Amino acid sequence: MQICQQCYQTNTACGICFGNGVTPDASLPPTVVSKSISDFATETFPLHASSIPELIKCHLKGALLHLFGSEYESSQAADTGSLTHVAVAEWHRSKDEEAAIAALRGAEQKFPHGSVAEAAQMFFLYSRDERNRQAVVRYIEHKTAISLTPAPNDPTKKTIRIVGTVDQVREEHGRLYVWDLKTSKRPARDQLDMYLYQLAAYAIALSSELQTPVGLGGLICSRYYKDTGDPSPPNTVMRYPHRFNDVGPIVDGIRYAVAAIRSGHVHPGPGEHCRYCPFTGTAECVPLLRSISDSSHKIKEPTSQR
Repeated sequence: MQICQQCYQTNTACGICFGNGVTPDASLPPTVVSKSISDFATETFPLHASSIPELIKCHLKGALLHLFGSEYESSQAADTGSLTHVAVAEWHRSKDEEAAIAALRGAEQKFPHGSVAEAAQMFFLYSRDERNRQAVVRYIEHKTAISLTPAPNDPTKKTIRIVGTVDQVREEHGRLYVWDLKTSKRPARDQLDMYLYQLAAYAIALSSELQTPVGLGGLICSRYYKDTGDPSPPNTVMRYPHRFNDVGPIVDGIRYAVAAIRSGHVHPGPGEHCRYCPFTGTAECVPLLRSISDSSHKIKEPTSQR
């Protein structure tokens, strides 16, 4: 890549680099952006709740995925987690471990990179935790959606649309709570913080759909089940301390993040998560930063080695 000798990364109207400061490589076919950044998180291009944690950490990633990429990146860890979800969901429906394992094996082709053995181990330990056995699960793998009023500084004034699949809604003492099964290896306490916005979005969506308050339950961190003889080990079932009235202010953070992207005022949020980003870190995403404000330009797709 070369720095544009006409605009030196200062002129967003540059007809050579289209404002991103990088002279296009003539040997590569151009990738034309057909989406507008103003359509981010709209009915046409809804925001998936599972992508909210990354959106909060890095607005730029959310914008680039909207313009260029797919949200789902298949990997061994991701596919193993998906297989675990399949088994857990079937077990809650049938309370039959054999049926759960049959469902897991039936999903192998859909999630080909996953480890069946690892997923089965996480499932068996999950199913033998008395907290999960006694849970009153009212909804399992439930698809939901919510429309939010845009933030006051949103230049588009378009309604925000969020869609997603809720792992579990459990009833406790006559109240409903949203719970999510996670298979990440990150520390359980970090996960509880990381996924707060995602579960808040689910709680708002379900409360609207079911016409009853649905509170923040917590996370079941299945990788922290260890076959040590303790059927209910710590750091597995992690509960949020927040009240239902905290959910609205939390979701406001999503509204303002969407407004920033729609306005083009986005910046990278560098961190350890850059290692797992499809844009492979700031070396690749920063040159595209200036193009976000006008996605009608013809922008080249990132060209780093993948």
